[in-house]
Amino acid sequence: MPTAKRDFVSKSDVALREKANKVYAEAVKKAGTLNQCFVDLGKLASDLRKDSLWKHVTDGNGRPRFRQWTEVLEAVLGRMARKRAYDVLGCFELTQGDNPIPASEVRRMGISRAAEVARLEPTDRTPEIRKAAVTKSVLEVRNQVQEKLNAKLPKDKQKAMLKLLAINLPEAYVREFEEDMEVGIFMEGIRDGDNTQTMRHKVFHAMLIAFREYYVQELAAALKLMKAQAGVNGSPAAEAAEEQDFPDVENEMEEAAANEEAAAPKPSEDSGNVSRSRQLVMAE
Repeated sequence: MPTAKRDFVSKSDVALREKANKVYAEAVKKAGTLNQCFVDLGKLASDLRKDSLWKHVTDGNGRPRFRQWTEVLEAVLGRMARKRAYDVLGCFELTQGDNPIPASEVRRMGISRAAEVARLEPTDRTPEIRKAAVTKSVLEVRNQVQEKLNAKLPKDKQKAMLKLLAINLPEAYVREFEEDMEVGIFMEGIRDGDNTQTMRHKVFHAMLIAFREYYVQELAAALKLMKAQAGVNGSPAAEAAEEQDFPDVENEMEEAAANEEAAAPKPSEDSGNVSRSRQLVMAE
C-alpha cells in the first residue's frame, strides 16, 4: 500500500522550528504572570520578532502556526494584545541601547508607566522622568512625557495635557453619554484628521460647545445670579461692570441664539428620555 509523500524538512528548518516553538512556549508561560515578569516577556517577544523568528513557530502537524505578527501577539497575550504587546516590547527596549535603564527599575515602574517613558528618546529619559515613573500616577507620567515631546513639535502637532474627570452619575445618564459618544466619533466635523486629540476628546469638547450655545441666554442670567449670591453685585465696581458689559454680552448672546434657533431644527417634544443620537437614528 503506497505511503503518503512527506514534505522534506532540512536540518536547519528543524532547528529553527525547535527554537521557535521553545521561545513561543516560554512566552505563553511568562504571559500568565505578566505583572511579575513583563520585562522578561518583552525580551521573549523581541526575540520572536527579531529576524521574523515567529514565522517558524509550528502547530502539531509541523505547519506554520501564524501568518502575521499580530496573530502571535494575540495568541500570547489575548484579544487586547496589540497595544499591550507593544507596551511590553517598549518596556524591554528601555533596558537596551543608549542610556539603558536597569530591568529592576523598569519593573518598579510597571507596564503602563514604563511604556510612557519608552516613548521618549534615550537622551530625554532624565532622572526626573525616571523618578516620576516610579513614584507618580500613569497620567502624571504621561503628561511629563508629553510635555517633553511637545517641546520638539510645532504648535499644531502638540497634544494636550490630560486630567482625570471623575463624577458619579445615574446609570441612565452614563449610558446615554456613552451612546452619544460612540455615534459622535463618526461625525464629519470630528473625523477631521487632527491627531492631537482622540475622537472621544473632540466629541466631549463639541458637547461643551453645544451646551454653551444652546443655553446662551440662561447662562447669562445664571452668571448674574451666581455673582449676586456671592455678594459681588453689591459693590460699585460690579454694578459699573454690569451696566457697561452685560447689555452688549446679552445682545450678542440673543443674536447668536436667534441665529442658532433659525438654523437648527426644533427638537421633538415627545422624545422623552431618548438620546439625541438615537432620535437621529430613528429618523433615518
